[in-house]
Amino acid sequence: MKFNFGMKKHLAFGMILIVLLAACGPQPTEQPVQVESAPVGPTNIPPTVVTEPEEIWELNICLGEEPNSLFIYDQTSNGALPILEGLYDGPFDTRSYTLQSVILEKMPSLADGDALFEAKSVSQGDLIVDAMGRVRTFDYGVSYLPSGCSGPDCARTFSAEAGDAVLIDQMVVRFSLLPGIQWSDGNALTAADSIYSFNVAGSMYPAVRPELISQTEAYHALDELTVEWRGLPGYRDAAYASNFFTPLPRHAWEGMNADELLVSDITTRTPLSYGPYAVQDWVAGDRLILEKNPYYYRANDDFPKIDLVTFWFVGQDAAANLDALLSGACDILDHTTNIGELGEELLDLQTAGTIQLAFADAATWEHLDFGIAPQSYDDGYSQIAGDRADFFGDVRTRRAIAMCLDRQAVSELTTFGQAAVLNTFLPPTHPLHNSEAAQYSFDVEAGSDLLEQVGWVLGADGVRVSQGVEGISDGITLEVNYWTTESDLHTGIAEIFIQGLAECGIRINFDSMPAEELFASGPDGLLFGRKFDVAQFAWPLVVEPLCYLYLGEAVPGDDLDRFIYSWGGGNLTGWEHSEFDIACKNARLALPGQESFITENLLAQEIFANQLPIIPLYVQQRVAATRPDMCGFEFDATDNEFWNLEAFGYGELCE
Repeated sequence: MKFNFGMKKHLAFGMILIVLLAACGPQPTEQPVQVESAPVGPTNIPPTVVTEPEEIWELNICLGEEPNSLFIYDQTSNGALPILEGLYDGPFDTRSYTLQSVILEKMPSLADGDALFEAKSVSQGDLIVDAMGRVRTFDYGVSYLPSGCSGPDCARTFSAEAGDAVLIDQMVVRFSLLPGIQWSDGNALTAADSIYSFNVAGSMYPAVRPELISQTEAYHALDELTVEWRGLPGYRDAAYASNFFTPLPRHAWEGMNADELLVSDITTRTPLSYGPYAVQDWVAGDRLILEKNPYYYRANDDFPKIDLVTFWFVGQDAAANLDALLSGACDILDHTTNIGELGEELLDLQTAGTIQLAFADAATWEHLDFGIAPQSYDDGYSQIAGDRADFFGDVRTRRAIAMCLDRQAVSELTTFGQAAVLNTFLPPTHPLHNSEAAQYSFDVEAGSDLLEQVGWVLGADGVRVSQGVEGISDGITLEVNYWTTESDLHTGIAEIFIQGLAECGIRINFDSMPAEELFASGPDGLLFGRKFDVAQFAWPLVVEPLCYLYLGEAVPGDDLDRFIYSWGGGNLTGWEHSEFDIACKNARLALPGQESFITENLLAQEIFANQLPIIPLYVQQRVAATRPDMCGFEFDATDNEFWNLEAFGYGELCE
């Protein structure tokens, strides 16, 4: 299931996204509503419950954290998603990075005509999305894609000679709801409920879906079951099929303002649902119980299978939570219960048939970034002026360092051996992943040989020094500062890598700092201020390919003619490559279903892997555990473990 709202990320990743969104979107017209987080309840293990399957089927799901709200647009609420999966069915599921319709008749597409482009007349003063993908007021000097143009090679600049108005393509997408869906109070769910949801989200801008809302011209109902979304002229959205807002019960909530929606019990504690379940009871700090929704539109197909689902808020003591699963007090431990910490013990229990384990890629991927062009290089690199030696300007050095890192050992240690070593910014499970892109296996001898070719020769103390390295004076020691966060995960990875780098003759000065310091904004922050040699950290992984993070224009810096996002850009390496920029921009302007959408994404990854501005490591893993006879539990990289809660069963229900 994919909800159209944001959930709070780990601090480091959230800070990155906030910076990027602030750079890309318009300035907010009002501040988002702030709500105090509810106090966390005591850590609690539910009692073992003996059920009588012939009378009623119950399921005990144990979560590591308790939400403070079930209102889908409350950005302060952690832990709500598993419960919301039972209340809202869809509107989409995401399977292997691909959207699937749930409460819609189909996913809209350009091929079927329910997604299309219409030429619109645009005049001076109108809002558009320019050729760079930015929301702009149309005026002289603004670049734009004229109607029929889909790439930067045919972009134009608006001038007086163009006349009073020009034609720019506007994207239009239509969504058709399935008939017969009802809210849990028996009222019909209609297109008006999605329009209401859009208006609620807009009233909370920029806290909710800011990029989409800022680039939407209109969102309205064509009839009782059909919604139409219109983007600003010039906006080409590869994720257009998801531009539908999760319906909210207009008949029950209309008239409430944003402040009231964020605190009212009927929106935060007992919201109406259209999914398989409805809220029966919520005992703060202990449990939340869902019961079957009698109006669920799939009830005639015998869904949901389970009658009562109790979510227990058990905290994050991994050992205690595993004991609860083994005793039968919990039927499912979700990934927030921290059971992944138990490592080999879990694998042994699964081998013995005592539990089932489920693994899936998390929404974050690890990588090691080169400080290719530090901030001090912006005025021109000069060793004489005191700039750090240009260690990473030669791509061969970057490739050699990749071969000095035992990334496979790190993946096996940190992901139960589940995650493959990455060769690009997309995991192998992504449909756009380029499996033919260059790969660099762990090979200290080959890495050392390549360093020798560059001119880094091995000194008597086992550390390499420059001798004929282009742009670097002879006698400079290959001594690099290595930064990461203070987490045990990151420091453990660094220990493995430092050993391999030492074997290749590279001296490492290692240090760590709190995430909020590491990701402090530029120009003073270490990463966003481009003041590091190498840095290892995690980055959010989203369905959309991430090539835009490494565009030359996305380098953080104060020269707005070069770095259009100022200090909010995501290309922390300072790397700039014109061929990559062209391929990435073409990929972002192309749309699913167009051949260039595939070819340009593959090309961008090919260039990226050859040039290696960063060393991709692996995608973090989520681990969940269930009773051994559980069925219907299907973890996926791009959804959470409860996306199909209505299909969960055990024992005889699995027959």
